Amino acid sequence: MIKQDLRTSRRATSASADSAWLLREAERCFRLAHGTAGVRLSEELEAIGREFQFEARERERALREA
Repeated sequence: MIKQDLRTSRRATSASADSAWLLREAERCFRLAHGTAGVRLSEELEAIGREFQFEARERERALREA
């Protein structure tokens, strides 16, 4: 039982760290998109940022439900 609790705890910590990383990358994409990037690149960076945010929210939701 203790080993399983530790594994679950590690997975939760890892998933939380993954979510934080995804959110940082999303912010980075948004900053780049609003910088000197061209219009098409800006649109692509915005889309990538939204995907990072979505994935982070999904991982956080899965953690809360676990």
